Amino acid sequence: VPLRLNPGHGLDAAKAGGLPVTSVHGPAPLRSHGSIENRDLNLASTDEGERSLAVGDHLASIDLAAEAGASVVVVHLGHIALPGASRLDGEQRLRELYVQSDHDPEAWRAALEEAREARAPRASAWVEAAHASLRTLAERASDSGVTLGIETRLNYHEIPLPHEATELLALYPRHV
Repeated sequence: VPLRLNPGHGLDAAKAGGLPVTSVHGPAPLRSHGSIENRDLNLASTDEGERSLAVGDHLASIDLAAEAGASVVVVHLGHIALPGASRLDGEQRLRELYVQSDHDPEAWRAALEEAREARAPRASAWVEAAHASLRTLAERASDSGVTLGIETRLNYHEIPLPHEATELLALYPRHV
């Protein structure tokens, strides 16, 4: 059974047991930057200081994967920050409608449009920041013989949505 080296697991433990490491989930290893843990940093942040810290910790994940012999690093590309809120307008309503077995198509369309309208004016700067982070990570991954996996996310404010994934990944070779 392959070992997946997740944040918090020690590379030494994997090496000592002779277990193969197949992937690393970034950021790994976990570390703190003052009062914030690296898993809470946003690769899509429009704050260059935060984005730079997130990129640095993910570059370390790629280096860790290469050292451990893992072929894949999985990353979350980030999210659109929502000061004072955990979700976009419409996002909670979409969740409520989804769990109902007989949801109303009109209510679904209205909630989806509300979430789209809340996200659209904010998205471009955050998606561009995610793209800049991805370019840096992809270069290091390529040089290290590691494949990046972009984890899809659960929330509508997270990056990428399907059309954004197509745009973000268009420049990179596909590995299946």
